[in-house]
Amino acid sequence: LILSELKKKTEGRKSNNNLDDYLNLILKKRELLDLQRELVDYLVYKQQIKKILLSKKLLDLMISILGPDIHYIRSFDMAINRNEENGYFFKNPHQEFWSGCGLSTLQLWIPVFYENGMGTIDFYPGSHKMGLIPNKDRKPYKLPKNIKAKNLKINLGDVFVFHSLTLHKSAQNFSKETRIAFPIQLT
Repeated sequence: LILSELKKKTEGRKSNNNLDDYLNLILKKRELLDLQRELVDYLVYKQQIKKILLSKKLLDLMISILGPDIHYIRSFDMAINRNEENGYFFKNPHQEFWSGCGLSTLQLWIPVFYENGMGTIDFYPGSHKMGLIPNKDRKPYKLPKNIKAKNLKINLGDVFVFHSLTLHKSAQNFSKETRIAFPIQLT
């Protein structure tokens, strides 16, 4: 669905029918932030996010943690990471709680366009038990010396579930191709 929607947005301009070709054509005239929000809205409209969340295994896990009354935030920033060290979608260590998520919020990180070498996210095991980590401008400034990041090992089709207090950051994408993941919040 993402590729077909991007193809429509290129208005028939020549492309090799892959994600990066479409993005490169579209981003000559548009902002990435606007494009990714349109794509998320389209996927919500097409009920694809709901379909993912209602898959039996994931739904059973979420009910066991949150109970049967589950809500997901329908407007989220699709995580688009290109081969660059910085940029809007490259996030430094942060807690989702800093963005306004509650203590009962879980974050799902679901790779959609992903191959080994594209990087994932780095997370800090046990950081959710530290509570709100002191930060300035959403950057931590007071971390215990013994806390170490661990890189997430994940396969396409897997879902990483973590608490809104878990400290995490984007891992660099070393591939020349774009990585896309869905960071969906559930309450």
